Amino acid sequence: MDTIKITYDLSRCYLQDRKALLPTDVYNTISGWIRSRSYTKLAACATDSTLDVTGVEAVKTLHQIEAMFKKNVAFTEPVSARLAALLSFEEGEELCRATNDRLDLLADDPLGEIPEERLREIEKMVWWIDKTLGDHDDFLRILPELVEVTSGATVTRSRRHAFPFLKVNKRLVCTPGAFPYIQALSEAFGYGEISGRLVTRNRVTFVPKSWKTERTIACEAEGNMLLQLAFDKYAKRRLRRIGINLSDQTRNQQLAKEGSICDNLATIDLSMASDTLAYNTVVALFPTAWLQYLRAIRSQYYSMYPLSREAYHKFSSMGNGATFAIETIVFAAACYAVGSSAFSVYGDDIIIERDLAENLIALLAFLGFVPNTEKSYIQGPFRESCGKSWYKGFDITPVYIRELDRRKATWCHLVNSLMTKCEPYGHLEKALQSIVVDQKLPLGPYNESTIGAVWIHPHFAYERKLIRTSKRGLWAWKPRVKLYQAQTRTIRDHSSRSLFLWHLHAMKGRQKVYLPFGLEAPVISSRFSLSTHKFVRKWVHWKP
Repeated sequence: MDTIKITYDLSRCYLQDRKALLPTDVYNTISGWIRSRSYTKLAACATDSTLDVTGVEAVKTLHQIEAMFKKNVAFTEPVSARLAALLSFEEGEELCRATNDRLDLLADDPLGEIPEERLREIEKMVWWIDKTLGDHDDFLRILPELVEVTSGATVTRSRRHAFPFLKVNKRLVCTPGAFPYIQALSEAFGYGEISGRLVTRNRVTFVPKSWKTERTIACEAEGNMLLQLAFDKYAKRRLRRIGINLSDQTRNQQLAKEGSICDNLATIDLSMASDTLAYNTVVALFPTAWLQYLRAIRSQYYSMYPLSREAYHKFSSMGNGATFAIETIVFAAACYAVGSSAFSVYGDDIIIERDLAENLIALLAFLGFVPNTEKSYIQGPFRESCGKSWYKGFDITPVYIRELDRRKATWCHLVNSLMTKCEPYGHLEKALQSIVVDQKLPLGPYNESTIGAVWIHPHFAYERKLIRTSKRGLWAWKPRVKLYQAQTRTIRDHSSRSLFLWHLHAMKGRQKVYLPFGLEAPVISSRFSLSTHKFVRKWVHWKP
């Protein structure tokens, strides 16, 4: 299977279908890049200044061709991608170090080096964050309800062995600062005293980002993750009260559409937002009680190689369960400080009035953040935010080709996604049909899953007997279709860890569960259903 050849074939077919919508010189240029396999130029063709296009369909075409190469790991050179990630990490640390030195002047600025305007804006940010987060004691009172165990990798466990039921034990791994909170939670859940394994650093690892670079993330200790995700959940509740819903990207997407039509809103994206969240930025902005908690649950050091230990200049890295909420709060407070009344923030995706965009960028630069000029749009007909791209109000969001492997579910997703970009009876449609035949992909009626099977009209699916019915009475017609699903396996656990999970589920269901303090936790048996990365075909009820 030659993924690179398939990518070039699909891009060539798509370009041929859209030939009439592109200027002749632009078509010839991109066609030459495909023939010469210049994937570096193809991966940036939508932002290439030499390609002058203005029509909606022409811009849409360039963005789709770029999306076929930009995040495609088949074109990644592992050594250079890893080196780029390392350089980016070091650059972020250096920026944070400079920011920390600059913000040290906030406490004592005898020479008046900080402009008065910046000081007033920071005071407004401090007030806004204090009002948004509320009383820290209220958070501590409901902390047991906010505890959540996830399946992410940790400092001592890889993703493969990071199942929730394996993480919960009487001997949790955590940092010294987080241990008092873990001890208090243990008593709240009826465990009594526990013995914690103390660590002082997290583990930095790498994940794919684009064809030319990887991304660094940090795997935190199990105990710290419990507390970080608790803050994340609480912060999301508080932000939702003021109209910032971090569980829904729709508001940002709709405002980006409005900005592309009226040119009254700017979309701002930041480079390395998590890696440039400097330590002193959080110290200067967050109330004392909240700062004490956030410092206790963070990792002060990181380990990129075995037995190595380096001090962080940033406050929290990507991988810390609280980072997303912290940076959202900081950016929203910055929007408020510059006088915005119609802003919307989702992580590092910021939307603000066009007239205030430059002021916001200047304030964020003072706090150590770097705007991403390639993905920030202050004026013009194009806007992009939260995965949606708009041009004069038209949705031109492309379909990305990220990774193609031997799993048929992956190929089903590719075919179903690109079918929405096909011209009727065009070259791309024929190419996708040949992939269905060559890969022997299953067919099925249209449903909510793109990985289940290649979509066809339900009428044809019924004629081909792909839909099975079970008739148990006149009104019991239940159509079933065979689709790919994530494989699950059930594990039975016979340890006290399952009791901890039982407590968590009880707290989530608002059921009152009490155990006599000091008693040993009983050994009970629990079953856990775990999803794997393999896909198997199963009969499921079809919901048209």
